[in-house]
Amino acid sequence: MQCCSLLYRFGVIPPVIYKLSSLETLLISDNQVSELNAAGLQGLTKLASLDLQNNNLSNIPPELGNCTSLRYVNKEPYLNLQERNSVLLAGILHNLC
Repeated sequence: MQCCSLLYRFGVIPPVIYKLSSLETLLISDNQVSELNAAGLQGLTKLASLDLQNNNLSNIPPELGNCTSLRYVNKEPYLNLQERNSVLLAGILHNLC
């Protein structure tokens, strides 16, 4: 299992992270990330767990629903069921179009 934890108050996820093709867990809590690169995260085909707590995110991009291996997303206070379903539905609809 490959895990990566960012601990240095990053404003964005460093591009080198998107090259870790076998990454399964990404812990970016307690940073200053204000937006997510959905395309970069989609390239992490084994990513199953994503911790986004305590960042500056105002929303989760719907494209994150296209990450088929992603099973757990944690966003402070939490990614509620309605928001998660919206993200997943948007990803499914995007795949159908």
